[in-house]
Amino acid sequence: MKNIYQKIYSDQKNLGDLAKSPRAKIMLDIIDGLNLVEKNILDVGCYDGTLLSLLKNRNNNFFGIEASD
Repeated sequence: MKNIYQKIYSDQKNLGDLAKSPRAKIMLDIIDGLNLVEKNILDVGCYDGTLLSLLKNRNNNFFGIEASD
């Protein structure tokens, strides 16, 4: 599994660019639209946790699990 991720993401300069991507904005808008307050949220397939780091200040408990780890 780890080799698959390395192959897919090896050409990307900075995975932190996810924060600037249209895809991230869509994901954040969907999560914000759910009006979740004080919930435990699990990101399955979180890779390096970039999305989780964008969500950390939203009054919820976010956790991530990655199969390649």
